[in-house]
Amino acid sequence: REAAVVGETDAEFGARPVAWWVAEEADSPAPDLAAYCRERLAGYKVPGRFVCILELPRNAAGKLMRGKLRALSDSAPET
Repeated sequence: REAAVVGETDAEFGARPVAWWVAEEADSPAPDLAAYCRERLAGYKVPGRFVCILELPRNAAGKLMRGKLRALSDSAPET
């Protein structure tokens, strides 16, 4: 599985983490990522939203395009 976390603009804190994850299959159930993160991360590091995406945007060199995820975050529903 793949996942990425990017900062999303937040009026109160300036930015907050949003996690993007790729399901193994189209009908794959959402894992309990929030619980997983709460067990392992400090509270302020736990993403406020978890969004499923078909694939993470990458450039020709295969690097993650975080800017595209930030642009998508305003319109993305939570999963």
